[in-house]
Amino acid sequence: MKQVLSVAMEYAEAVSLLLKVDKVQQALIIIYSAIDTMAWANKTTGDVQRTDFIAWADTYMLPELTLSCTAQDLYAARCALLHSGTTESAMSRDGKAALLWYVSGKGEKPVLERLIAREHVAAKVLSFEDLLKAFTDGAARFSEEIDGDKDRVSQVETRIRAWISFVPVKDVASN
Repeated sequence: MKQVLSVAMEYAEAVSLLLKVDKVQQALIIIYSAIDTMAWANKTTGDVQRTDFIAWADTYMLPELTLSCTAQDLYAARCALLHSGTTESAMSRDGKAALLWYVSGKGEKPVLERLIAREHVAAKVLSFEDLLKAFTDGAARFSEEIDGDKDRVSQVETRIRAWISFVPVKDVASN
């Protein structure tokens, strides 16, 4: 579905721009918000919940194959970042998810993994680039799946009509 993929790519572009100016935390917030948005579009009604985020991530991002973490780890990281600006959430404190520590660039991952092992921290290392790619690939899979089912197209179209769209003021003022 073109509209879904277009919105996902706009999120990805915003993340890329933020990373270019070293706004890493803000970029992560956008990625996790984008996953929430896709999970919401996948629902028939209501607000997105933990189970929706996890199901969307599991189904479309395939985190255990592409990121070496679970969808629960991603959700816990999302909660930690959005609610406290940290890597620790209730799920990680309760042992239901691993902490996620982030790197940019492939060369940094082994360094951080060695630190985690040396310090005996229950954390996994996640590359920003890999997370962003898993999201965009997941959005493409989601879009393709929708396109293959007329009922889903109708359902998702109904949902995404509620997405915010911005109209330049000059266009409104001229009418």
